[in-house]
Amino acid sequence: QVGDNLGEFVTISGDGSVVSCGTTRPTGSKNPYVFTYRYGTTWTKFHTYTEPIKLGNNIVKKQFSGSLNFNGSRLLLGVPVNNYTTGAVFLYDTEEDEKLVSIVGEQVGDNIGQSVRLSGDGSRFVLGDVTGGCVKIYSEDKTTRVWNQQGNKISEGYGGTAVDLSYDGTTVTYSAMSTANKGTVYQYRWDGTFWMPSLS
Repeated sequence: QVGDNLGEFVTISGDGSVVSCGTTRPTGSKNPYVFTYRYGTTWTKFHTYTEPIKLGNNIVKKQFSGSLNFNGSRLLLGVPVNNYTTGAVFLYDTEEDEKLVSIVGEQVGDNIGQSVRLSGDGSRFVLGDVTGGCVKIYSEDKTTRVWNQQGNKISEGYGGTAVDLSYDGTTVTYSAMSTANKGTVYQYRWDGTFWMPSLS
């Protein structure tokens, strides 16, 4: 419909069978949303996220970030406009329509969720905390199914503007913008206990 602004945000699963798309800036009475579609013989919508608060026109509406695992069974969604821009990161099991993880910012303007990435099997994810100047990685305990932060947060370069994670979730790469606008890319690998630099 007119005003939907569909497609300002889009991500696709590794096997190409699932697509998520949406916008933080729909017009009219619509709230920010993300729709997720699966392809069979046609594309069918099977999961919806709708932000409960529609922000005023005077608020800078940072776009969603997100990532699907390889088969699209899990959707990691960064929502920097959540709760008047405190921001949030949500992980969904799209097949069971279940929220697995909920991480929210601490104060207005944190805009948590500007950059996120999910591993190929959906068992780890990385988020860039731009306001806090760090990168954090979370992993799932395969036995208890509980999610916790994995190892140390990474603060080198005051980064997190953009993040990416390898398929197996053992290597994270992220960027940091300097005050001189030069920019730097960093890479860390998981050694079993800590995240250790491999490129800086």
